[in-house]
Amino acid sequence: MSGKLAIAGLAAGVLMYVWTFLAHMFLGLGTMGFSQIPPAGEPAAIAAMKAGTGDKAGLYAFPGMDMNDKASMKAYEDKVKTSPSGLLLYRPAPGSGMEPRQLIGEFVLELIEAFIALWLVSKTSLSGFGGRVAGFAAIGVLAAITTNASYWLWYGFPQMYSIAQMVTEFGKYLFAGVAAALVLGMKPKAAA
Repeated sequence: MSGKLAIAGLAAGVLMYVWTFLAHMFLGLGTMGFSQIPPAGEPAAIAAMKAGTGDKAGLYAFPGMDMNDKASMKAYEDKVKTSPSGLLLYRPAPGSGMEPRQLIGEFVLELIEAFIALWLVSKTSLSGFGGRVAGFAAIGVLAAITTNASYWLWYGFPQMYSIAQMVTEFGKYLFAGVAAALVLGMKPKAAA
C-alpha cells in the first residue's frame, strides 16, 4: 500500500501544480484584484518607493508605528484617520521575470502539501472515492481561509483578490483529492 500512497501523493501534487498553473495563467485568478499604477505616474511612484525604503527589499507597512510606544500607537491611529495606509512589497532593481527556480519551487511546495494532505486523510476513517475527496476538500477549505481571510480583514487586501486566492487554494486540494482517490481506488475500506 505504501507504493500506492506514494503514487497517489505524486499524482495529487502534479494535479495541484497543473490546477495552480491553469488558475493563474488561463483563468486570471492569480491577478484578480490587482491594480496597476498608471504608466504616467509610475516613475514618480518608483522614485518615492526608492526614497522611502532606502532602496532595500522588504514588506513595508505605512504609516509606521512602534508597538512598544503608546505615543507612537496614538499617532498611528490619528494618521490612519487622515492619510493613506497600506502594505508595500518592494524589491529593488535588478529584478527578474519568472524563473525556473520559482516554477520548481512551486512544484516542490505543492508536492509537499499533497503528501501532507494524503497522510492526514489516510489517518482518518475516510475511505472510498467520495470520502477521500471530501477529506482533501476539508483541508482545502482550511488552507484557503487560514491566511487569505485574515489578510483581507486585517490588511485590507482587495476582496476579489482574496476570494480568487481562496478559490485557487480550495481548487488545488479538491483536484488533488480527486487524483489521490482515483489512484487509491473507488471502494471504501473494508470494516475491521
